Amino acid sequence: KELLSYELTNKNALTVVYTELQCLRYLNQHANLVGKDSIYLSALNNLKNQYYDNEAVIEVYSEIANYYLEHSYRDTNKGYKKMAFDLCNEGIKRFPTYKRIDMLENMKHVITQKSLSISNEQVVLPANDLKIRINSTNIASLKLNIYRLNATAQEYYSFKQKNENAKRAYPNQSLIETRPITLKPDVNFGAINTIATIHTGDYGLYEYTQEETGPDHNIENVLG
Repeated sequence: KELLSYELTNKNALTVVYTELQCLRYLNQHANLVGKDSIYLSALNNLKNQYYDNEAVIEVYSEIANYYLEHSYRDTNKGYKKMAFDLCNEGIKRFPTYKRIDMLENMKHVITQKSLSISNEQVVLPANDLKIRINSTNIASLKLNIYRLNATAQEYYSFKQKNENAKRAYPNQSLIETRPITLKPDVNFGAINTIATIHTGDYGLYEYTQEETGPDHNIENVLG
């Protein structure tokens, strides 16, 4: 408080903001108050409004955005990631040359990070539907490639045993179908579940790969 009083007298906005944030963090961590999260958030927003026209306000933008991002993992249905993302964008737009603007850029990168996982039944009868369960984050479209393996069950089993720690495709295979899969990314940057269905043909061994398509794709050859 003494430091705040001194810096306020000297009108050093950046140091005041730093010190105010330290005080608020300490109180939020140690105070035994009912509804202290909402009190903390309200105090941060008041600080943002107070220094709205000063570039030091980016420190407050970062604190509020980080609050929403941390809480997004506990309250997935409240759109906290979207709130954090919008705050980052607003701060970057207002003070793009601030010396620590990378805080907001890095947070945006965390929020928009992509992920993809797939699963399916290992054995399906001929002329039946094989459902591929896709769990994805921040991905709009995939390409599904389906291959028939030119191998006996023994040859394939031996190959898998030798490569059990690597997701490698069987080298002798024939492409039988390529299909686009359109996903609907969550507007709040959460994970979504999608089902892709393959109608099986004759008896045999099959593998498939899924890879992201469209601009900025970076997930390739997820093997199933």
